[in-house]
Amino acid sequence: MIKLLKIEKSGKTNIRTNLYARIRHKKEWRMILVFNIFKFIGIFMAVTMGMITVFMMLIIISKIEVNIKKFHISKNVNNNINNNGNNNWKNGRTFLKTSLKIGNFQWLWINLDKSKLAKIQEKLKEQEEKNKQIKEKVNREIKNDLKLIIKNKKLRKELKDIKPQLKRFKANIQISTKDYIITSYLVAIISIVISNIVPHLVNEKQKRENKEIIKNINYKINPIYINQNYYDIRLSMIIDVSIFKIIKFLIALVKISRKISKTV
Repeated sequence: MIKLLKIEKSGKTNIRTNLYARIRHKKEWRMILVFNIFKFIGIFMAVTMGMITVFMMLIIISKIEVNIKKFHISKNVNNNINNNGNNNWKNGRTFLKTSLKIGNFQWLWINLDKSKLAKIQEKLKEQEEKNKQIKEKVNREIKNDLKLIIKNKKLRKELKDIKPQLKRFKANIQISTKDYIITSYLVAIISIVISNIVPHLVNEKQKRENKEIIKNINYKINPIYINQNYYDIRLSMIIDVSIFKIIKFLIALVKISRKISKTV
């Protein structure tokens, strides 16, 4: 009897130890699982933050290039007038390419053709109708920022330092008004404005090589004397600008506008 009791007791203790061992094993397994989950989340977060940091750094050191091909806008009164333009423009399709570049290497770009641009324009018009108050607020802020840029010397200097580079500029502009004298003055004013802006956007390499300027930068502004309000603008251009310089200018603009808003 005593031996049987001892065997029963020893059997019970073995069952208990096995249960405790199983429970400990389950707890350890759960802890290992939780640890691995947190480890995976940590690695994923670190990799994601690293990729975002690299992506942001690439953007900051890049230049943004805008390439416009066969842009055409006109207010037609007489369809025959369209044929007076340069033949190279006929049957052209509007194309817009915006890309980020490091040197000559394009690492990110968006292509938009005429149909996509038309869809974007429609969506913008819908948004304008829905958000008229927001549009008015944005317009007021833009006006205030422009006034601030004109008045502040530091902002004017930062704006000049942006120095966008014009690589290609080909334009054919035809203008007509109901008054022939106004048409002549308008053509002269547009010619003066373009001729004063373009030299500041041409890089030093193009200035040294006159052939490059003749090849890539040329424009015509023609008066059309038909006693009607009419315009026809055809444009192809490539322009790029440093994103770092844009960010630098925007930071200066925000800082100065905040200082002014605190003093007022």
